[in-house]
Amino acid sequence: MTVIKGYNGSVEITGDDLVLTRHGAMAKLSKQTIPERVIPLSAISAVDITAATMVKNGRLRLGLGGAPLTTLGGADALTDQNTVIFTHHQRRDFQELHELLTSIIERNRGAGIDAAFAHVHSNDALLSVEHQKGSNLVAKLGTAGERQDIAQAAARLNWTLGSKREIKKLPEHLADGETVRLLASGTYGNAKGIVALTDRRVLYLRHGLTGQGLVDFPLGRISSVTTSERLGLGTLVLFVAGNSEKISDILSRDLAPLADAIRSATTSSSTQPSPQLPPSQPDVLDQITRLSQLHASGVISDEEFNSKKRELLDRL
Repeated sequence: MTVIKGYNGSVEITGDDLVLTRHGAMAKLSKQTIPERVIPLSAISAVDITAATMVKNGRLRLGLGGAPLTTLGGADALTDQNTVIFTHHQRRDFQELHELLTSIIERNRGAGIDAAFAHVHSNDALLSVEHQKGSNLVAKLGTAGERQDIAQAAARLNWTLGSKREIKKLPEHLADGETVRLLASGTYGNAKGIVALTDRRVLYLRHGLTGQGLVDFPLGRISSVTTSERLGLGTLVLFVAGNSEKISDILSRDLAPLADAIRSATTSSSTQPSPQLPPSQPDVLDQITRLSQLHASGVISDEEFNSKKRELLDRL
């Protein structure tokens, strides 16, 4: 197959591999630091395409090793390692490539090929970069880095500044057997901390020099999730037991996969049998207890605490 040139990279299929090469000034500006990657076709588990117009570039994105394709903003697409930007003039070549890759993925699925196994055991240069990043991060996390789930979740973070203290303390707040899936740095109640998605709940942890706080939301009680973004930062809103819980200042590149993962987790949780929840009164008492924890840890002010507490007591 001939080389298909894009705006910030080129693609070529040779034998059983896809070769992704980064070139030109746009590759440098978009922080594409790996000049060449060799990806087995058997490791490609998904592909999507956004069409180019006369005024807007298109993009082709690969999903590798079974990882889901999460929502990706335009600015993030430029720096995403698995995305190639193309112009309106190049659109036909990339449309044909998309159709070819789609047929290869369907063929591999029909043959029962494990994309995750194929990618992990490949020579994709991105794996080496991510492994080194993970090793460096583990060294900084102390005992938390000894947990594979936390280390992997931390390695996926695009922004860790100011979050390492909370990540180090996270194991102290997890139940036996609880597994961390994703992490993100964010602000809840005017306090900066981390958001962790586990196999049981979404929790916010603050462990600063001026105060500590922990709030958690069981997956079974989260009814829906919404997001909003502006200037590279976003807000995650969880609807829990009739109330909305807002976590802001999350980097957009961390927000999209976190929100998608929470939606998937809550959907799975809703299909599992769960104990009968008591009516509204105990639920309100739970919220007052959580509110008191936030107030005691300094996350919310006296005025905010008293106002919200009165509102909750009116429901009893």
